[in-house]
Amino acid sequence: MSSEGKPILVQWDILTHDLEGKLLSESSATNLVVNTGRTQLLGLAFVPSLSSSGGFYSLGVGASAIAASVTDTRLTYELIGNSTRKLLTDTSGLTPTNTDIVLETTTIGGCTFYEKIVLQAVFSAGDGNNGATFNEYGIFTSNALPASPTGISGNMFNHYIDPSPVTKSGSNQVTAIITIRM
Repeated sequence: MSSEGKPILVQWDILTHDLEGKLLSESSATNLVVNTGRTQLLGLAFVPSLSSSGGFYSLGVGASAIAASVTDTRLTYELIGNSTRKLLTDTSGLTPTNTDIVLETTTIGGCTFYEKIVLQAVFSAGDGNNGATFNEYGIFTSNALPASPTGISGNMFNHYIDPSPVTKSGSNQVTAIITIRM
């Protein structure tokens, strides 16, 4: 079965050598990751009880609109008005569990995804970042805020720049809903 276009891909290189070390043959191929592997990977990454390291479990928010890059290790300008980053929950507001991982075949941009988990973080009316514009978001392995808006705390999973940023105030609540597909 071809695995081209699949967002999770495993590359195999099989080499055969004789007893003197001479290369006799080699082949390379890719294959898909099966559903149980996807479930395990999503669980280890986003379900705190399944990961010995805690996985990715908190959401940081920032004020910069500078484009995200795959080399980013932090938000460009993280808002640090709260005591910690927001913990990610399931859509019921509970700690995510393995049952939050759902089988779903969806094709987006030519890639087929087979499973998903939906997480959220809520910034309530009394949020410490009231008055700030929420331009950027990132999921982290630590709920500790960096010492400064341009500091680093924990590993970052993703960096999202909102094309329609909102200003947080005491008269609104901002809920970030994140769907992760594999």
